[in-house]
Amino acid sequence: MAAWNSADDPDSDGLDRFANHVVRLRTREAALEAALEAQDAELEARARRIQELEAELAARQARAREAELQARERRLRALQEAMENAERSLAAADVSGGLLQEARRLLDSTAAPRSEDQPDPRSAAQLYMILADARPCEMLKEALRNVRDLLVLTVHSWVHSRAPPGDRNAVLQAFEHAFGKPLDRELHSKMMNAFHKVAKDNADIFADIFLSKNQLAHAHIAPSEAVAEADRLPATPGPATRGPPTSPARTTSC
Repeated sequence: MAAWNSADDPDSDGLDRFANHVVRLRTREAALEAALEAQDAELEARARRIQELEAELAARQARAREAELQARERRLRALQEAMENAERSLAAADVSGGLLQEARRLLDSTAAPRSEDQPDPRSAAQLYMILADARPCEMLKEALRNVRDLLVLTVHSWVHSRAPPGDRNAVLQAFEHAFGKPLDRELHSKMMNAFHKVAKDNADIFADIFLSKNQLAHAHIAPSEAVAEADRLPATPGPATRGPPTSPARTTSC
């Protein structure tokens, strides 16, 4: 009797094909399940990452709000101190009654901001010009310096509320707004030098003016870096004009 050979059996060949087909299906099923599990894991990872980023963004926004509130408090304290210094030096100068009354009126106008923490630089600039035109004496010179510092702080507040961080051109524009016209060469030099001086004394407040491109990208600056940036900003004379803004002639018995 001849030996049985599965290759000669058509039913056996069909069973082998069926078995191979089942193996392929199971292999494909396992691959699909693995791919789905990988996709699920990736989606879960992305969801966790999104939650982490949202939490980080919320924390940064909270820190930024807190930093802005602290900076606003520092600006207000500096303005209040400058206001008190100006008032004290004007009283000590023993100026004539009319000038003192006008000075106090302009100080009151400077201290009455149009918005929450934005004093009026125009009143401070007008007072500066009145004192600059008065007959000089040592006490009045001190009052002039204090009013000048007050003017710088009001200008910075005006810039901070209107211009983006790092916009140094806004400083000159703010001074021109305060005086009502372009600054002549002498007044431009005085105001820029005064701005640098006050910026060095209040580096944390003036940091937003002296941001470099890299610091703008990171939206952070250390006080020492602000001072360095202030030193690098030249106080070059502005374009010549017909002269500084005129103010009523004043005399003082100082």
